[in-house]
Amino acid sequence: MEKYDVIVCGGGIAGISAALASARSGQKVCLIERNALLGGLATIGLIHWYEPLCDGKNHQMIYSIAEELLKLSIAHGYDTLDHSWFDPNCKEHQKRFSTWFDPNLFALSLTRLLDEEGVKIYFESQISEVHVRNHKMTSLDIYTIEGKIKLSAKSFIDATGSAYIFKQAHIPTRNGENYLTYATTTYKNGLGRPIFQYTGASMYGNDCPEGVRNFKDASQKDVNDYLLIGQKLCLKEYEEGKISDLSILPNMVQFRRISTIQGDYQLSKDDLYQHHEDSIGVIGVFDRPGEWYELPLGILTQPTITNLFAAGRIVSCFDNSAWEATRVIPVCALTGEVSGYLASYYNKNHRIDLKEIQNILVQHGIKLHY
Repeated sequence: MEKYDVIVCGGGIAGISAALASARSGQKVCLIERNALLGGLATIGLIHWYEPLCDGKNHQMIYSIAEELLKLSIAHGYDTLDHSWFDPNCKEHQKRFSTWFDPNLFALSLTRLLDEEGVKIYFESQISEVHVRNHKMTSLDIYTIEGKIKLSAKSFIDATGSAYIFKQAHIPTRNGENYLTYATTTYKNGLGRPIFQYTGASMYGNDCPEGVRNFKDASQKDVNDYLLIGQKLCLKEYEEGKISDLSILPNMVQFRRISTIQGDYQLSKDDLYQHHEDSIGVIGVFDRPGEWYELPLGILTQPTITNLFAAGRIVSCFDNSAWEATRVIPVCALTGEVSGYLASYYNKNHRIDLKEIQNILVQHGIKLHY
């Protein structure tokens, strides 16, 4: 059995942020990823727009690792960022604090970053079982090219995007609903940024082809149908000239909302503009300038297993309005980072103290209140 302090499940932006925060807190960390590249939907899922770190009204809201990763995403390749955001004397910005980026180069940069921080990465590894005793996770099994391996840790972070660890531990989750939006990318003709293309519905459900259903069961049949229908439609549109180039195809199913945990607190649209004493971060709504949420600690925790924390698209949300706000790249980076600090603190103190956690977050530059 291989032993770690923190095991992070999932190598998307949330998992990467969680692993970085834990490793920088002095923990021995491993990250388990079922694909051959890191970044999840942001890279191999070709959702390569780093959504705004600002509220759309010239106020930056998200900092720390989320900002570090935004800068890393444009360290090589495409860059559409308004660099006035890095000028402390600038009070008015021409564009929001967001950017398009090259998903391939970002994925490679993420691998190097985690390796340099001492995080052990298990690529192409599928989690099969989790083991719980006395309200704590003790270990999990993964299938690798060598067969089954058991890994143990003091704490665990579920950043799978599907709440797979929570489901395996029999903790309640709620399924989401997804449109068929099969996204591809083109780089042709000296474009200033990679072009996001989609077959099927838009991200808001517009223009969905007749007869194509939505996907809401988070089942293997959903995955199969989404990819089968999406790939066939994509080739058909290329043959018809609706798509002129397919530089990159996605290497994962592009569900935005799979499952959300039912945590100690369920964020909802009623929390819009609301102050929370137990806030662990403040976020903007990426497509609604001026709207914001403070995120309560309870969206990352649940009472059943004390050493298991949520990060990314699975954080506890009651409705789709809150889920849409929390599922995007910078917010996943934020909740991942916070979960990394939670896991590290728990390992050292065997409890979670809100005030001490908030002090740690502030020390790392995280904004707690709007």
